[in-house]
Amino acid sequence: MNPTIPEGGLNDIVEDPSEVGDEGYIDDEEFDETLPVDENNATALSDSKEQQHTRPPTTRSLMSSGRSFTKDYRRIRRNRPLITGLKKDPAIEAIREGRQSVVENAYTRLSRNATTAGQSGRPSQQLRMSVVDIKPSQGTNDLLNNILNRRQSVDSSKVISSIQKPLLTLQQQDMFMDDNFNNASIDSSDKSGIQIYEETCKRLNVVSCSRIIQSLTTSSLNLSNYGLGNRGCQALAVALIRNTTITSLNLAGNNIGSKGMSYLYQILTENTFIEDYDLSYNNLGTKGIRKLASSMLECVHLKSLNIAGNGLHASDIIILLDELEDHPNLKNLNLSQNDIDEMGGKYVAKWLSDNNVLLNLDLSWCSIRLEGAEAIANAIGDNNKLISLNLSYNSFNNDSIAIIANSLKRNVTLQQLNLKGNRLTAKYDLNIRDDPKLILKMELYELILAAATNQALKILRLGRNHIDGKCLIYMLDNLSKLDNITLDELDLTELTINKTQSDIQLLFKAHSKFRCLVGPVKKSEQQMAKEQLNLLKQYCDKEKISFQELFIGSAPAENVTITYEQFREGIKKTQIPLIPLEIEELIQFLDKDDTSQIELR
Repeated sequence: MNPTIPEGGLNDIVEDPSEVGDEGYIDDEEFDETLPVDENNATALSDSKEQQHTRPPTTRSLMSSGRSFTKDYRRIRRNRPLITGLKKDPAIEAIREGRQSVVENAYTRLSRNATTAGQSGRPSQQLRMSVVDIKPSQGTNDLLNNILNRRQSVDSSKVISSIQKPLLTLQQQDMFMDDNFNNASIDSSDKSGIQIYEETCKRLNVVSCSRIIQSLTTSSLNLSNYGLGNRGCQALAVALIRNTTITSLNLAGNNIGSKGMSYLYQILTENTFIEDYDLSYNNLGTKGIRKLASSMLECVHLKSLNIAGNGLHASDIIILLDELEDHPNLKNLNLSQNDIDEMGGKYVAKWLSDNNVLLNLDLSWCSIRLEGAEAIANAIGDNNKLISLNLSYNSFNNDSIAIIANSLKRNVTLQQLNLKGNRLTAKYDLNIRDDPKLILKMELYELILAAATNQALKILRLGRNHIDGKCLIYMLDNLSKLDNITLDELDLTELTINKTQSDIQLLFKAHSKFRCLVGPVKKSEQQMAKEQLNLLKQYCDKEKISFQELFIGSAPAENVTITYEQFREGIKKTQIPLIPLEIEELIQFLDKDDTSQIELR
């Protein structure tokens, strides 16, 4: 049987003024104190106002009277006596009691305290205690008890640490002096690097990196493309500022930015053990490169620096090179894939002419052209310390390489020169067809001739240039007639030429130490080593001997090791056409650990 709801039963529920919208909050000043407060106020006020209006009401008067009526009605409703003695419906009361029944636990108490605090305008003492120390009640289920017991200490420490954590100002970041960073590093000087790193990650609310933890006691830390960002870089800096084992740090592709460079500044200036920094592809920009440059005066132990692909311009490179002008130990510098352009090229050339320390310089993909390219071409002759120079994928033209050819006549130290992917041209036109000897007057042939006879240069790369195959064959044919080729390798891969590698090798048969590479692509070190080992295996199969018998004359049961000289002597016995450079590359491939011995299996 359905219960019957008495008429007017639901109207007895008095609404909370806080639940009727914005009109429920009315200041005491809005009330008219001159009106008496009793049950007859509404009727008396209504009759008096109806008698006063003798003309048609305007819009403003209607709005004013409406507001007055609302105020009077709420005043009367607040002061009227509550009606008692009404019979309550059991069904309605059951619904209301069901809605009010809530499980009593720590979370409901916290919610109730928060509601009370919100109504009173300030948090209660009970609420403040609940935030720091949440204690579940006895009636909470087992699952909630386990969760709260496991998380209670952790949650409390997080709340307390978040309250006490100081905020960093922009001025502190710009001056590279993060107080929070310095305090953490000084106070934890007696802890291990792993403990310092893990505690810093918790304090900064960042996830710790397992590779960092595993590598803090090794000599090399490779974090390329790990996505550290500036916050991860801050945690890393705290751990590395006092590290004494790591000598090489690779942070390529981590989007460190100028802010992260502020934390790396601490490592650069205070850690004297890290000598190799790879900061390529980190979006350093002008601000970041200024911070890096300012650390160079104190970072005198630096030997290798890679800042490729950081979106730097000529002005940024000038700032850095100004600070590196008198650096005593920098041996390797990579500036590739930055917009150095013509102006930057001229400054790099001036800096390179005066430098007597740097050994390896990479300027590939830097848009160096015109006067900048010519200035660097002249600097090759002025510098007598550099051993490797990468100028690939720029805009060096025939005028530039003519200057390079003259510079190679004066240079006595450069061993590797890469001019791949530039604008070197050699066209086979009607004049060349009528008189092929004109090819020998081209700037490109002058460069090849100067490189082939230079006593220091060992490798020259000219691939991916605009060189006609017929012109190239004529150049190589005349080059093979020289008596004194000192060049070890001429890389002409990725050029169109109607000759195979075997044909070229046969052409330079008289020059056993010289290797000319042609073909669609240059083979990798692993591919070349695999081909050479296959030749050795074919020889051993033909002679029905093992590798051990080839190199030491007997076949022991277990694996043995041989020296480099034993390996060279064994290769000579086979009479396989391998030039000395190829033999040395094969030795380096087989002995990657640099133990001066090769294991035979």
